[in-house]
Amino acid sequence: MEILLINHSLYTGGVETLIVRMANWLVRNGHGCSILLRDSFEGDLTNMLDSKVNLRVVVNQWDLLAIPGIGHLLWNHWRLPKPEAVYTLEQNWAVVGLLVRDLFAQSPPAVATGAYHLNQFAYERAPLKWGRIALFKQEIYDHHYRDSQKFFMSEETRTGHENFFKRSLQDGWVWPLPIEIPNLEPLVIRNPVPYQILSIGRLTLFKTYSWYMVPILYSLKKKHPNVCWHVYGFGISERELVDDVWSDAIRDGLIIFHGPIAYREIHSAFKRASVFIGMGTTLLEAAAAGVPCIPAVVDDMEAVTWGFIDQMPYFSLGETIPGLEPNKKVENFLDKIFLSSPAQTEEIISAGREYVNAYSSDQLMGNFLAHLNGLGRGHRLSPMIRIRYLWIRFTKLILNFMLSFKRRGMGPERHPGGDRLLH
Repeated sequence: MEILLINHSLYTGGVETLIVRMANWLVRNGHGCSILLRDSFEGDLTNMLDSKVNLRVVVNQWDLLAIPGIGHLLWNHWRLPKPEAVYTLEQNWAVVGLLVRDLFAQSPPAVATGAYHLNQFAYERAPLKWGRIALFKQEIYDHHYRDSQKFFMSEETRTGHENFFKRSLQDGWVWPLPIEIPNLEPLVIRNPVPYQILSIGRLTLFKTYSWYMVPILYSLKKKHPNVCWHVYGFGISERELVDDVWSDAIRDGLIIFHGPIAYREIHSAFKRASVFIGMGTTLLEAAAAGVPCIPAVVDDMEAVTWGFIDQMPYFSLGETIPGLEPNKKVENFLDKIFLSSPAQTEEIISAGREYVNAYSSDQLMGNFLAHLNGLGRGHRLSPMIRIRYLWIRFTKLILNFMLSFKRRGMGPERHPGGDRLLH
């Protein structure tokens, strides 16, 4: 099967690492895979793609896909094979998936779009002037994709979209994030540093463990003087955390902030960690690599958890499920790890690795292809939708140009990946 994946970039993040895993699995299992990106950045994940993956960074060219005739010329220019299915990651690109589908009028590919944050549409930071753009994205997602073409990474993500659109999305498909499960004995390859806590993830408001960990560290230090939290990441909250929330703990040696980490270096960080706290894809990968894992919870300031990762409800990566809310204290489970014997630690690690087997790429990617095969092609976009798309893209270009002058007074730009709501 020939699959086309569409996204903004492959700058390090949960969705981007998912794209790499999906693409590599597809070409290594006899399928074709192409990736269309709007941008590329220094330090992104492109060097981790299998050489058989067709990668194209198209900058703003795909806006012209909305103009009949020009789209075919661009497709030939990009030298990409005709897809049998188009999958967009993040709903921002849902309209582009439809434009690509409509290039092939005789036998259009199947099309689907994935949701990887429960508040994808509600969590908007764009200026008010961009309100019409946000409404257009919502309209395309809600009305131009059938619900069966909407994929959700968890039941909580689907529920978040139901709450936003105020209707049932039960025909949408919950498809958990696939990960590679290393076939290695975890205690053989690891060399953990005692009392080293590790977190890897975007520094953003909904990942509230970045805030509540400071008092926990000072409390743990009374019993475990060598405790230290190693943090890798970047995001819109980085400056607030480093310069304010974490400043005293950094000065006291309780926090070491490393900034961004290249994906290929993540397993080296796993090897040194006594315990991992966080959410999203990296939480699963840490458990698969043999790190004891404590799942954090979205928008939680009470510092609660379900326990170790094997006690977290399946196919939740930090979102809560009504009736299954966490009620155990993060600090207690960190203390439990530090006091565990080697045999007890091995039991915790083994339970975590067994838990993440349900996220195996071989199983979940097979389900993904089977579901794509069952999707219909849908209807072509109307000329009016295409005109609105071009007008909105032009308006946003002008607004970006105007806002760039304001940004020049805001200090140096942070990491180019921005804060794109990724796990």
